[in-house]
Amino acid sequence: MCPFGLVFYLFGLICMVQGLQTAVVHAPVGSRLGMTRVSGGAAPFCHKRVSDVACVAVGPEAAVAAQQQQQAAEAEAKAAKKKQKGVAHGKPIVIGLSHKTATVEVREKLSIPEAQWNEASTALTSFESIQEAAILSTCNRFEVYIVADDHFAATRDAMSFLRDHSGLSDMELRPNLFVLQDQDATWHLLRVSSGLDSLVVGEGQILSQVKACYSHAISPASEEEVAGSANKVLGRLLNSAVMAGKFVRSETEIAKGAVSISSAAVELAMLKSRCDLNMPLPQLNIAVVGAGKMSKLLLTHLASHGVTKVMLLNRSRKSAEDLAALYPDLDVEIRLMDEFWPTLEGMDLAFTSTSATGCIVTKDELMEGVWAKGETPMMLIDISVPRTSSPSVTRCRGSSRTTSTTSSRSLRPTRPSANTR
Repeated sequence: MCPFGLVFYLFGLICMVQGLQTAVVHAPVGSRLGMTRVSGGAAPFCHKRVSDVACVAVGPEAAVAAQQQQQAAEAEAKAAKKKQKGVAHGKPIVIGLSHKTATVEVREKLSIPEAQWNEASTALTSFESIQEAAILSTCNRFEVYIVADDHFAATRDAMSFLRDHSGLSDMELRPNLFVLQDQDATWHLLRVSSGLDSLVVGEGQILSQVKACYSHAISPASEEEVAGSANKVLGRLLNSAVMAGKFVRSETEIAKGAVSISSAAVELAMLKSRCDLNMPLPQLNIAVVGAGKMSKLLLTHLASHGVTKVMLLNRSRKSAEDLAALYPDLDVEIRLMDEFWPTLEGMDLAFTSTSATGCIVTKDELMEGVWAKGETPMMLIDISVPRTSSPSVTRCRGSSRTTSTTSSRSLRPTRPSANTR
């Protein structure tokens, strides 16, 4: 090697060594949080080779902050992706019981008045797992319709609501309940609205009750009640059920000859009056307790069977007068509930159909009246839910004849071995 070549070689080697010795670590402006960039100050080629090497040098707080930022970014990405695909809706679930699965003792504890349906559905949607909710509570059934993505979590939360509302334990509730999901829940509601699942097949009252459920579920907030909790899924499902119920009754003969609970109660009274009271129905002294929808149907069917005079007892006189005004051909005498027992002592037949939450007819009170002597019988038919007649009434003892009591569960009288009048 020539001397000049050797000198240039040594000079280049010295420059390279000096460049490596002066390399520094710095964090340029705009670099990522906690990331440093290695660059060489003297050798341009060295800076070019190592400029993309990132070194992590962060503390615990910075690492947590970085993780939170990453999670927030992932959540935003999922939300954006969901928005692009459209809003995802849950699927329907129905949890409930009916005259087929539960006794009247259980049904009356779960019963919710119509004015409180939206309050109950609001309580259900307060659970994170439940998107929509609606309540259907009638004499013979109690059903909760909900919409959710996670059916397991929604069923668990709905059961928690039912326990709190009824005061019953899981051991008492579960044997009486049914749970249906997706298509099974939809098919069940269509059967209910069509009258196929009723105690009296084809009866028309259940359609008006499903229609009321739909109206409450989609109603906005007002002074009388809170807003309904149905949205797209449940609103459309209930609306379809109402239309299906109308279609079935108009296109088939399912409603031909069908009766309601009230008309079945009147039919029962007509059959049993000759056996137990030795008189036809039109000749009996009859009392109707309550002035609601069931009582209205009772008066309709009593009038159709030749009854011309009825005693109507109610808490408020105005409601009773409004009901009596609908039957100008029927002699309706109105009394308030403070005259309940004196009025009942002069009756041969009494129907109780009230919204009372407790029993108004008990064994002890009967035994304090004329029924303790057992000289003449009285037939008592209870179609209220919750019941207004204590179960002990059918075990009252007298001397000669029997009193028939019934509930909307069986429509057959339970006959004790003695009389209650």
